[in-house]
Amino acid sequence: MSLPDLLIIRWFTLATVVPLEKVAEYERSLKSGANPKDIKQALAFAIVERYHGEKSAAKAAENWKKMFSQKDLAGADIPEWSVASGTTVVMLAKLSGVAKSNGEARRLVLQHAVTIGGEIKEDPNEVIVGANGKIAKIGKKTFLKLKQR
Repeated sequence: MSLPDLLIIRWFTLATVVPLEKVAEYERSLKSGANPKDIKQALAFAIVERYHGEKSAAKAAENWKKMFSQKDLAGADIPEWSVASGTTVVMLAKLSGVAKSNGEARRLVLQHAVTIGGEIKEDPNEVIVGANGKIAKIGKKTFLKLKQR
């Protein structure tokens, strides 16, 4: 969804095998005011289908819809992340790869972009305790199922 709207049609022609007639139809829809989100979802489906098959594309589309549209994480394919004792919120943001530096990780926390178990974490130096099995959300798109060691 982060693809700029101006590139949707270009990506359809370069990264998919969708017939050009259908691409032209998408282009007309965009020009007439259609929601770009809907066409981006069709683009994402076409790309995943091309490289991984129709079943994988349908599963990915369903996962995206559940996680980001419905905010439902139950049954979503969320990677597990092992948290050592003494790990702070800022360390989690950095070690997960979302933040490239400690400063960036700290800013994410201070901007309320890190939650654990649905609870916003405001203190970058807070030690993560009792989070076993909880879902951490870091930034807009990264979800991790925490497992404490």
